[in-house]
Amino acid sequence: MNDSEQVPEPTPVPDMGATYQIGSDEYPYTITRVSPSANTLWAKRCLVLTVDGARVYETPVNAREEKFTRRGDGRFRPTGRSCGCLTIGVRDFYLDPSF
Repeated sequence: MNDSEQVPEPTPVPDMGATYQIGSDEYPYTITRVSPSANTLWAKRCLVLTVDGARVYETPVNAREEKFTRRGDGRFRPTGRSCGCLTIGVRDFYLDPSF
C-alpha cells in the first residue's frame, strides 16, 4: 500500500470505541446506536481513568448521547456542526497543552 491509499474505517457497531478529534484535541467515545444504513450513529463521551498506571475508558450510564452523520468526505461529524470528526474503532484522549 502506498501513502496515498487510505485504510477504510471499520463498520460502526454498538459498544465500539471511537475518538472525536477537534483541532489537536482528542476525546474518547463509545458508540451506542447505529442506523441501518450505518451513515448515522449515536455515541457517548467516555470518562478517562487511570488504573494501576493504565488508561481506562468508562462510559457513564447517564452520559448524553450525541448524533454523528457521515458526510460527503466519508467522515462522521457531529450533527449541526462542520468541525471535528469521529474516528471509528479506537478510543484516545489528548488535550494539547499549547492552547
